[in-house]
Amino acid sequence: MGLTIHQVGTKLGIKTNWADLHLEIKTDPFSLQINEPRLELKIQDPEIKIDHRQAKAGQGWYPWLTLLNRLAQRSKQKVLEAIGQIARQGDELARIEENRPDIIVRQALENSPDEVVLEFLENQPAMPKIELIQGKIEGDLKKGQVAVLTKKGQIRNYTSNGRVEIYMAQRPQIDIQW
Repeated sequence: MGLTIHQVGTKLGIKTNWADLHLEIKTDPFSLQINEPRLELKIQDPEIKIDHRQAKAGQGWYPWLTLLNRLAQRSKQKVLEAIGQIARQGDELARIEENRPDIIVRQALENSPDEVVLEFLENQPAMPKIELIQGKIEGDLKKGQVAVLTKKGQIRNYTSNGRVEIYMAQRPQIDIQW
């Protein structure tokens, strides 16, 4: 038989205990302070102005004072015309002796109520004056805000040291056989 050498190397063992880190975090609740945005509107309404005085005047409608003055002038004129007509007819009747028999017939026709007087508008009446005043809308926007209010919290840590142990698990050996 021959020479046999059997060799066993060294074996090291490592035992590890890890370090322990424990964090304790305490936070206080936070609060929000909110200022909402605001929109303020200033509104000026549109207007429509209608002036119908000219249109009414074109149709014979006047303010009361003007209407009464016109009626008084017309009445005065009619009274003067009636007085003139009566005076003329009286003069004609005074001359009836001049052998004019048709005077009575003519006066009777003049004074008869069968006559109808219609008055028509000669011109187109004026249209009302219409004026539009535009409205306005003005807006003022005030921005809002959000504020986050927090208080300080606490962080605590607890640690334990780790450990590493190195040991010899097996010693080196040489086994020689002959």
